[in-house]
Amino acid sequence: MEYKNVTQTDREQAKRIVYSVIYGVGKERLSECLGTTPTAAIKFIEQFMQKYRVCDFTQTVVHECRSRVIRPLRQNMRLSRCCWLLQ
Repeated sequence: MEYKNVTQTDREQAKRIVYSVIYGVGKERLSECLGTTPTAAIKFIEQFMQKYRVCDFTQTVVHECRSRVIRPLRQNMRLSRCCWLLQ
């Protein structure tokens, strides 16, 4: 589909699909958005995650957070009850 042919409805549906996949909506809900079966929705999710390397991005963000935020916090924390933040 060419950019000039994309409608507002197309954009809204694309947003719903992308946010559904990123935030981990279930196969049933996504199949409703796509108008397809739950089996096809699972296949779509897997292809989406591979194509856009969502897992790689997520792992990079988690690693950066741990190295930039959690380590400095660990050095400054004195209360043992706050240790759950470090897990």
